[in-house]
Amino acid sequence: MICRLSPIGVILILLATFQCQAEPVASISTTHSHLPNITLHYDQAPRVNSIIKGALEHYNLSTLEVDWFQSALFQISSDFVLEESVLQLVSQQWQLSETREKQYWRSLLTHVEAWTFLERVSYPLDPDFTRVTPLMNPRLRGEFHLSLLPTRERVWLLGYVSKQQEVDWKPRLSAREYLERDSAVKGSLSYVWVIQPNGVVERHPIAYWNHQYKAIAPGAIIYVPIPEAKTADERLLPFDDVNSAVIALLQNRVP
Repeated sequence: MICRLSPIGVILILLATFQCQAEPVASISTTHSHLPNITLHYDQAPRVNSIIKGALEHYNLSTLEVDWFQSALFQISSDFVLEESVLQLVSQQWQLSETREKQYWRSLLTHVEAWTFLERVSYPLDPDFTRVTPLMNPRLRGEFHLSLLPTRERVWLLGYVSKQQEVDWKPRLSAREYLERDSAVKGSLSYVWVIQPNGVVERHPIAYWNHQYKAIAPGAIIYVPIPEAKTADERLLPFDDVNSAVIALLQNRVP
């Protein structure tokens, strides 16, 4: 599995096991030539701050060189079938939708197919927090993937927009201001969805009558729902519609 990271980006694949297991339990790889691949071994199930400390020490990084809000921990599990289901649903919408909407579903499908998704583990990763908050610093058993990233001042625009793309992040810019010049956004649209880089989903008001500023962090995704063709596909469960399923998948994107 390959993720595109900036020069200090690191990927940690962690296999944490019980003490009785003897096989190697951790592997760290990177896509950058000047950061060699390494393997870390754990005879005991490590805590979150232990795997982070090990990665930082190996790469000689300080905590200030990592954006902890954009970094993420994922569990690698065969039970994670959301990606396959959502890809099928988006493809179905591409085929069923009216001519105008087809291009948006197709563009979304292209982007989602190019990305990697794993089940996000919702623990804060900042060592300054985990070392003083035991409940947020559990032992890990199983296979995990840790992405450590620097701050990337970019924001994704996805969904019902004229061009699905990354744009420059700007402080104090609202979702409405990111989208106001996009011809695909209709004046009747009241809300859009923002997936913050830590995986939290927020509804941001953008209409003239309800607009209010809500912060958008670097690395976030602004998702504008695409008009859907009706479907009774059982793969929607437990979601109300295809857009909701897409948003849930985007929460689990590996940066």
